Amino acid sequence: MTSTSCKTSDLGFSFGPDSGAQSVGSQGGIGVVLTNRGGSSCTLHGFPGVDIVSKSGTHWSLARQSKSVGTVTLKPGATASFEITYLPFDSANSGGSVAFNAASLLVTPPGETHSATLKWDFADVMDQSGATHPGSYVGPVVAGNGS
Repeated sequence: MTSTSCKTSDLGFSFGPDSGAQSVGSQGGIGVVLTNRGGSSCTLHGFPGVDIVSKSGTHWSLARQSKSVGTVTLKPGATASFEITYLPFDSANSGGSVAFNAASLLVTPPGETHSATLKWDFADVMDQSGATHPGSYVGPVVAGNGS
């Protein structure tokens, strides 16, 4: 039996354990866990599409990390995850930077066109939406919940 690509409607989305910046001024890591809530196995391959959405509705599409990707097969109830790395905004050491006042995260699984929204409960992000090599980016989908 061949697995089909996981559909957004068959996936549950949540933040993983130990998500967020570890200390002021350091890059933070946010794990996003995808759970197969469908009745059959499905696959995920590559990178999700991830937009950070500001309180004013501005979208910032995160760059994808330069990393090899694989295919993850999810049986019903199984999990996969991906990591978002971000630079938290520190007003005391902003160096002239501004904050991207994040309100939510828009996640589109690999191979899908429909998104899911998660509420952003982490620090504001340093706005590098126009940077060539931003310090905020998304990694590929991997097996497990990232813990």
